[in-house]
Amino acid sequence: MFKRTEGEDVYIVLDIYYATKEDYETRTAFERSLPEWNAIWFSEDNKHEEVSVQLFEVL
Repeated sequence: MFKRTEGEDVYIVLDIYYATKEDYETRTAFERSLPEWNAIWFSEDNKHEEVSVQLFEVL
């Protein structure tokens, strides 16, 4: 995890490693199914914004 500041914008990058892409998809589906999770991360009242999600395969 690291943080970068550009002017008033702050970017936080979090690397999470999963054994398989399917594990990632299962976990993401579970998280998005929880109203509490959505209220924390995806509420219209939030001051933060998800900029991107990128998946990389580690060889």
